[in-house]
Amino acid sequence: MKKFLFLLIWFCVNTAFSQNSCEKLLLEMETAFEKSEMSLSLLKQYESNCYVQECEELCAYDALKIKYYRIIGEYDKAIFYSKKVSNKFGESRFRNQIIVEEAIVYFLMSDYDKSVDLLHRAVSSKGIDEKTEAKAYLMLAYAHRELGNVNYAIRYFSKTYHVGLNIKDSLLISSALNGHGLIAYAKGGRENMNKAIYLFRESIKYLHVSENEQFVNILNNIAAA
Repeated sequence: MKKFLFLLIWFCVNTAFSQNSCEKLLLEMETAFEKSEMSLSLLKQYESNCYVQECEELCAYDALKIKYYRIIGEYDKAIFYSKKVSNKFGESRFRNQIIVEEAIVYFLMSDYDKSVDLLHRAVSSKGIDEKTEAKAYLMLAYAHRELGNVNYAIRYFSKTYHVGLNIKDSLLISSALNGHGLIAYAKGGRENMNKAIYLFRESIKYLHVSENEQFVNILNNIAAA
């Protein structure tokens, strides 16, 4: 993977960037973030070669840069950057990714009310794509769980599950089932524990071999229940 990313960067430096090249680089950045490989190098490469592209590619880049600051724990920089770009664009399919990334930062800072406000703003947008919508629903569920709004949390875990099924995103489906299971677990009692175990086991069915950390976490949840 690292060798491929290195070759991609070399190609980008030595070749004129077309829109297709930039779109491919965006996909590589997303993969790099998930695997924590060379994400900063790719961001700088995109900024120097592709930042002149128009709205949608720009919005995708901005969302990824906020995500980068969030991943490395520099929340203040993530918020600063999200505010800087928040009024740049109108509606686009990537605009809501920026809002959701900002909401996740506020969630990690334990500002759940602010996170909920931003997430509702995203899901109420007409231009939101289904994957971003499902991610927003999942974060709404987590935020409402932290706020003690259990019924809202269950509702949004359910929404995540159904959108995840529709777009065939196994990780989102698994996360929704696991989150619902944790709510049942927190209620206590034999009946709720049995429900939690069922939901945890269903959650595992949707995981791939590569998602080992999530798999182990859910096994621990089953053991605890």
